[in-house]
Amino acid sequence: MKLIGWNCQGAGKDLDNSNKMEFLARLMNSTGVQVTFLSETRSSRYNSSHLNSRFNTAGSFVVPSTGFSGGLWLLWSDEVRVSINFSNQYLILAVVGHIHTNVDFALACVYGDPHHRHTRMIWEQISTFVNDNLGKPLVFLGDMNELMSEADTTFRLM
Repeated sequence: MKLIGWNCQGAGKDLDNSNKMEFLARLMNSTGVQVTFLSETRSSRYNSSHLNSRFNTAGSFVVPSTGFSGGLWLLWSDEVRVSINFSNQYLILAVVGHIHTNVDFALACVYGDPHHRHTRMIWEQISTFVNDNLGKPLVFLGDMNELMSEADTTFRLM
């Protein structure tokens, strides 16, 4: 199984004339990736049909940005089936099944709250999803924007 996760920091104004999106299309094609997750697309202009057409994917799911902030895209090939369990501006939680091997796994695609106002809610959603899918392998893709300790909040010069 091949997966890509990328915080693209903006998809650009045009899917066909963006260096980032051209790079992504080439990467997806050359690697034969089955699942691709993009965070921080900063776009609400594109829907699933735009993405499927541009990236030659079998399916996709879009969480639009809020203004110029956020935005999540999940794209997949015809080698997998995807069932979205939950989504919001920070998460796409899905069960993915590989068609040829008939193996299912839980997929948590995360773009954590950069301001840490909703961190607890994000972790609660992930925890519920994990508990609902016990026994399945779990894959996390994304940017947690998570502080693990007080040391993460300070920079130390040596």
